[in-house]
Amino acid sequence: MFRTVFVIAKSGIWLVKSEERNHPTQFFTSQKAAIAYAREVAKMLKADLVIRTNVNTSDNK
Repeated sequence: MFRTVFVIAKSGIWLVKSEERNHPTQFFTSQKAAIAYAREVAKMLKADLVIRTNVNTSDNK
């Protein structure tokens, strides 16, 4: 079974969430701390790590 741990930027905070849970596992104020925590969780679960940021991809011309 494949597992994934996500780091998600949302409204100025960083959430760490695993695919199996409906709610975030942990909240962080810095990206660096969230990624460090998520790496440890992913390593323990032998899971993939996905980092998502809010990126504006629309072209405002």
